[in-house]
Amino acid sequence: MAERDLELWRANFLALALWRVAHGEARWVELAPQDPAPRGAGRPRVYAGGPSHPAFLPVYVPRSPAGDPPHELRLYRETYQAFLRGLSLGERQALEAYLGLGRARRLLYWHAITGRFRRADGVGEDTLEVFLRLTRLCAVIPLDKDQAQG
Repeated sequence: MAERDLELWRANFLALALWRVAHGEARWVELAPQDPAPRGAGRPRVYAGGPSHPAFLPVYVPRSPAGDPPHELRLYRETYQAFLRGLSLGERQALEAYLGLGRARRLLYWHAITGRFRRADGVGEDTLEVFLRLTRLCAVIPLDKDQAQG
């Protein structure tokens, strides 16, 4: 899969994960004070601390239509907050409009006949670009063989 297609695939799942956080269905995973950057894709423990403590949002990305292996993205909360501060008014509105939707929806879908992604109905180019930029700020964590299969 071309790099752009892989970014689009990842952006889809990042957008869904952030929507789930905005609607209380998921939460940030706080980092242990003694381990500010856990390694590997193991299940981190959740620590009490609040929105000012270091945390990340784990995003599972399944196997892509082109066969790229499943992996995890980690969006660190501090990175996300800095990203939000850097958005223009229009970009912020596009992001908030997506996160405020009443139900989760994909940004794109894979059109198997053409072998390309297509934007979902109602998803503007500005919304897609905001999530693509945010996706590029995520850490990519390969999954071990057992995690990739299950």
